[in-house]
Amino acid sequence: MSTSARYRPITARNSLAFSLVTCLAIGVCSCFTADAGERQSNGATVRTARGSQAANTIRRSLEFYQAVRSFTLDCELELHVVKASFSGDIADTYSVAMQRPNRMALVLKDNTNAVSVVCDGSRVFTCVGAPNPVESEPAPASLADIKGDAIHKHSAHLDPLDYLRPLIDYGRPDILADGAAAAKSAGAESIDGSTCSHICFAGKGCVWQVWVEEGARPVVHKLECDVSASAIKSFTADPQMAGATISMIARYRNWKLNPEFPVDTFKFTPPPGTEIAELLSRTMAKSLTSLEKHKTDSPAN
Repeated sequence: MSTSARYRPITARNSLAFSLVTCLAIGVCSCFTADAGERQSNGATVRTARGSQAANTIRRSLEFYQAVRSFTLDCELELHVVKASFSGDIADTYSVAMQRPNRMALVLKDNTNAVSVVCDGSRVFTCVGAPNPVESEPAPASLADIKGDAIHKHSAHLDPLDYLRPLIDYGRPDILADGAAAAKSAGAESIDGSTCSHICFAGKGCVWQVWVEEGARPVVHKLECDVSASAIKSFTADPQMAGATISMIARYRNWKLNPEFPVDTFKFTPPPGTEIAELLSRTMAKSLTSLEKHKTDSPAN
């Protein structure tokens, strides 16, 4: 990419850009279970086969991350939308620093809007830029439980955690783990100077492609997904999006494993003049929501 981060609206309406980011979050966060069989994508049939070398490559990559206590990288995200009448994209690049069990710093590299998610091990701070306040909440025990949903809810930027979760959430089913059961090799390709295994697998409504470095360091260099079938359901009321092709590409560059971090890496400093809004813990908020629903559903005395 020629710039570290950019945002080009697909139309002049910011609401459409927000809708695109929201639909992408819905598509990625859905539970994709890989099935044996065939899927059609961009005119090419992906044939899936269980117990293949491709499946073993994905499993080896997931196991590799279990031994990595910390890492840094640049995560480049691109959302592409193509329709007969128009085309456009949204793209962001985040610098990423993660340290188990629960310290994290995600910072938009073109930080004009000060977008970031920082966890110092005690609290999580999510900043999406003015006029929104910084959201602060108690830190969860694990990196896998840190949420970045405020980014796509309150800005037109992409949430990097949707595409970092397969690298940190190895203890639970996820896109890569589910896909490993039905993956097929598409050969070897060079990504950023590293020879990578190119692997395809099909999920419900999506076709995924992943590029995993060959050799002793099986890190993921690229993840690509056509989310048209699943995401388009979010646009049933918007005739502009009927028949659109929607795809997502995540590139993971400049990997550094188990690095030494400067002392201020996970320290959050709010932008000048920004308010900090204290949030309830998600567990408490969920309990209160359930309580309110119970009161609403209960018959009046």
